[in-house]
Formats: sequence, C-alpha cells, structure tokens
Amino acid sequence: METLRFKDCCRFIVYIFWILVLYAIEQAPGAGISVMGIRPLLVISAFVSISLFEREYTAMIFGIFCGFLIDLSFGTPFGCFAFVFCLMGYILGVLTSYFYNVNIFSFLAFDLFVFTFILFLKFCFLYLICGYDNGLYAWNMICLPTIFYSLLISPLVFFTNRFISYYIRGNEGEQNKS
Repeated sequence: METLRFKDCCRFIVYIFWILVLYAIEQAPGAGISVMGIRPLLVISAFVSISLFEREYTAMIFGIFCGFLIDLSFGTPFGCFAFVFCLMGYILGVLTSYFYNVNIFSFLAFDLFVFTFILFLKFCFLYLICGYDNGLYAWNMICLPTIFYSLLISPLVFFTNRFISYYIRGNEGEQNKS
C-alpha cells in the first residue's frame, strides 16, 4: 500500500512537471514551435492524455490546474476555463474508465473535440461577445489553424504521457487505472 501511494505521488509530480514544461514551451517566444504565428496548445493535449490514463477525480484535479494555465494563456478571467476543464476531466475520465479503450485514435478524437470546444469558447468570449467585426475571419485564420497544428503535434504528447503512466505504474503497457 505504501508503494502504491509513493508511485501515485511520483506520477503526479512528473505530470505536473510535464505540464509546466509544455506550458513553458507553448508560451516561450523563441521556442521555435510557432508556424506562421500559430502556436500549438500543448497543455490541452497533456490534459486530454492525462484524463485518458487516470481516473475521473484525478482528471478533474489536473483539469483545474491546466484550466488555470489556459486562463493565463488566453487572458480570460481566472477560473473560467478551470471550471470547464474540471468538468471535461470528469467526463473524459468516466468515458475512458467505462466505455472506451485508450489508444491513439480515441485520444485524437477526444483531443479534436476538446480543442474545438475550448477554441469555440475562446472565440465566443474574445471575439463574438466583444463585438469583433470580422468574427469569421478570426475563426478561419486563428482558431482552425490552431486546432490542426495542435492535432499534428499532440501524438508526441500522448506517447510521452503513456510512457510516464506505464513506466511509473510498472504494469508494462496494460491499462490499469489505480
């Protein structure tokens, strides 16, 4: 029992460190991952992959943490996306615990849904509600390329999180949510 708690603590510390590294890479001006002014949303990919590998309550905690980072990144009021990510973490945790197997295809499907939903909320909060005249232009030139670029990069995040989850748990690739 003591070893299980130690492994859980180690896994959570590694996850937090991994999320902070991805956030730093995502926000660094000279990181070189920006293509034509579009940066991938690596924190969202990390959140989705952690939610797929962990139980719903753990996914909610990491959802709140990632949501606060997204709030800082998007410049929205502190806590808006934290609440949304908390709910999405619970839903993703329940779906993968009881209904879906975790593989790259389910990850990409959930990732596409979360990217689209979060960027649609950002679009509503920052463009539509504020009365931005060229809303369709902003969606086509900012939001859609961000979704596609983030999806292109997200398998790297998924495979890294899968390695972290399996390596620290020590179950050699079998999915066993503890």
